[in-house]
Amino acid sequence: SSPALGDIDGDGKLEVVVGSDDNKVYAINGENGSKLWEFETGAYVTSSPALGDIDGDGKLEVVVGSYDSDSKVYAINGEDGSKLWEFATGYRVFSSPALGDIDGDGKLEVVVGSSDNKVYAINGEDGSKLWEFPTGGAVLSSPALGDIDGDGRLEVVVGSDDNKVYAINGEDGSKLWEFATGYRVFSSPALGDIDGDGKLEVVVGSGDYKVYAINGENGSKLWEFATGDYVVSSPALGDIDGDGKLEVVVGSYDNKVYCLDLGEGSYNPNLLPWPMFHHDPNRTGLYEPPPTRLRLVKERHKDLGWSFTVIAMAQDRQRAEVVLGVATSLDEAKRMSEVFPPNRQIASLQLLAIQASERGEAKTYRSLYRHGLSKQEWQLVLICPHENGEVVLTWGDLSQVPKQYRLYLIDELTGKRIYMRTSSSYKVEQGTRDRGQGLERRFLVIADPTPSGKLQVFVNEVVPMRGGGWLIGYTVTKPAKVLGEVRTLTGRLVKQLPTSEQVKAGRGNLVWDGRSADGSLLPKGVYLVKLVAMTDEGEQVQAVRTIFVR
Repeated sequence: SSPALGDIDGDGKLEVVVGSDDNKVYAINGENGSKLWEFETGAYVTSSPALGDIDGDGKLEVVVGSYDSDSKVYAINGEDGSKLWEFATGYRVFSSPALGDIDGDGKLEVVVGSSDNKVYAINGEDGSKLWEFPTGGAVLSSPALGDIDGDGRLEVVVGSDDNKVYAINGEDGSKLWEFATGYRVFSSPALGDIDGDGKLEVVVGSGDYKVYAINGENGSKLWEFATGDYVVSSPALGDIDGDGKLEVVVGSYDNKVYCLDLGEGSYNPNLLPWPMFHHDPNRTGLYEPPPTRLRLVKERHKDLGWSFTVIAMAQDRQRAEVVLGVATSLDEAKRMSEVFPPNRQIASLQLLAIQASERGEAKTYRSLYRHGLSKQEWQLVLICPHENGEVVLTWGDLSQVPKQYRLYLIDELTGKRIYMRTSSSYKVEQGTRDRGQGLERRFLVIADPTPSGKLQVFVNEVVPMRGGGWLIGYTVTKPAKVLGEVRTLTGRLVKQLPTSEQVKAGRGNLVWDGRSADGSLLPKGVYLVKLVAMTDEGEQVQAVRTIFVR
């Protein structure tokens, strides 16, 4: 088991969490090495712990697998080492869990492999099974999570003892693709854009002595590198020599560590969602949006209010970009943001921002507005002159954009809406209206200020209705989706209430018919009504109220 580092007890300092062959998981004070707690499993623990807030209480939990007779995955309270839940697989769990919102519900799920030849996705709150995916061998490899096909959702990538690497749809557990190597795959994949095309690739080792780079969209081989023995080590991706190029570092059983230079244009820190074993140097196993660095925008536009760059990359490596943002004055915006209008006679990729004038008159081609916390909109036109063209849009550093803004990209043809702070790219596929003329597509980029203040949700009342059922009144302090559920006092789920659409700040209601999920009447007793409010930015809070059913 490899140690994970995180502030599991909320004291603002890092603790160490690690499994041991003495059948225990230990939490250790990072400052002095004293024991914070220990948790006993039924057998030795070679799985590496993952750290994340899987139950939405604002605190870190620990998730780890074990070799015990029931072949379990455990979720452990980070503060005191008590058990949150356990999940039984069919055989030993050597694989280290990965945590991420793989089904888009705003909550963390757990993904882990098992020696029963399956990959499991588990509900982080209660330990129930979301899906399972069968392979042809034991899954000792640890899963990696990332949006490898550009659809705005997470996929799972993992190796297996059946000599294959699998890419799995995170929502439903269906297979995206499989890639065959020459021997068992014990290595855990790394995900990143290694060739500068704006898309993610998979890098993984195999027992056939080779390291493979695999196309993330379709599973085709990009390249392979031969070592002198088994590659059970997990590759790491990064610019380790500071030359602006990406390197891959991996070990082999031939007693060597290899560093592979991937060449010009290969390093994009925004497109390294899972660059090493268990995601990050702290080994948390927790998927988060890729890190960003501020370089180009600050150098070019030092006197802007704020700005960011949207980049278009075509299949033939043509590239176009536009800077969007707000300037400190209208004159400054005009001076710094003049761009050319679309020219359909130019046989090259174009990405342009089209703005209405200040008086709403004829459209001009400027990409910057005046400074202020009002709602900003840009219409982008993307022109790719090639038949069957495919283009990937990416956006650079967003840290300059005030946190009060929600940033969305909307494809006007498909209606798809991408939240830009949690997704790093969007694949533009050719639509029916594009065919025969290359690709031309329009998008809206919206910067919408959120109400100030902290998200909170309150249960105002739970009152019986005539004819049966209950009306649950609540107040939410910011626009959010509100989910409701009814549970027993022991935590067993009784019924999931219909999720509200995005509601405005203020009062609202949910209705419970007073029955369980199968439609049966509940026995008399005390139950819990739980409401969870979630914003598009991932902010999440909850409130609980007891109710007595007579």
